[in-house]
Amino acid sequence: MLISVLRSRNISVALILQSVSQLRTIYSEAQSATVFSNADHILYLGGSDGDQQTIHYLADRAGISPEDVMGLDNSCALLITRGEREVRVVSKLDPEEVIDHAKAFAVTRGRRKAPDIAEGGI
Repeated sequence: MLISVLRSRNISVALILQSVSQLRTIYSEAQSATVFSNADHILYLGGSDGDQQTIHYLADRAGISPEDVMGLDNSCALLITRGEREVRVVSKLDPEEVIDHAKAFAVTRGRRKAPDIAEGGI
């Protein structure tokens, strides 16, 4: 897949979806799994409690309960980073956090760890 090729050349890609089923509508199950497995970061902004496929995917990937995913405050987002055990809850509304993360992610992947922007996790 194109994402694998881009990552091999140290090019980052941000995948933004409203739901897991949105990607699976376009790609096969295997292809969508490849897309998700190549994601270094998954940022979930929240969604409908009725979207059980997305809720269960995120809960499984993050190692938390579906109830924790559904209970995410509307002003927060869930950040899952490959290789990190802790799931972070970040503010959607704080522009300083957005700028700090943009600077951290602009650095070549793997050379610098993204800063912690929330105390603790879920």
